[in-house]
Amino acid sequence: MTSTALAGRRCRTNKWVESPQGRIAAMSEGKIRYVCENLGRLLVRVDWDRGGSAMLFPEEIELFDVA
Repeated sequence: MTSTALAGRRCRTNKWVESPQGRIAAMSEGKIRYVCENLGRLLVRVDWDRGGSAMLFPEEIELFDVA
């Protein structure tokens, strides 16, 4: 299952996150590209403002609205 319902929503990491591309700092900001399910777990693809992208678990990010 892949969903684009949250595509374009702003988010940020709520802690340091280890990813295959390296460590992602807490409070790093980006936009959600899509949400998918793999092996019964939800994963969120995030395109970072600083460049690159990563797959994260929903509990590693928080959504926010730009004022």
